[in-house]
Amino acid sequence: YARSFRKGILGNHPSTDMCFMVTAPLVTLLQMAGVECSLEEGMCGPCHHFYIRLSDGNILDPTGDQFELGLPPIYLGPAEGIYMPVQDEMVPT
Repeated sequence: YARSFRKGILGNHPSTDMCFMVTAPLVTLLQMAGVECSLEEGMCGPCHHFYIRLSDGNILDPTGDQFELGLPPIYLGPAEGIYMPVQDEMVPT
């Protein structure tokens, strides 16, 4: 499902800088189909990134190939220290 969804949005274009455009609608469709998941904003290596966190803690990243980290085009698996959620920063008052 994620593979055909990605292909429908990107066609033959690279996934570079397209993570939100692919991931945000995909997470909505998965949720509508009953899949417990959430859109997560974080870091993938040194880059700001959006990906899907599944209820079992695994990552579904439909644009994982945009980084030079050796990930497949669609990554499904553990975070393995590659995906780090962005922590809310406290602003002093």
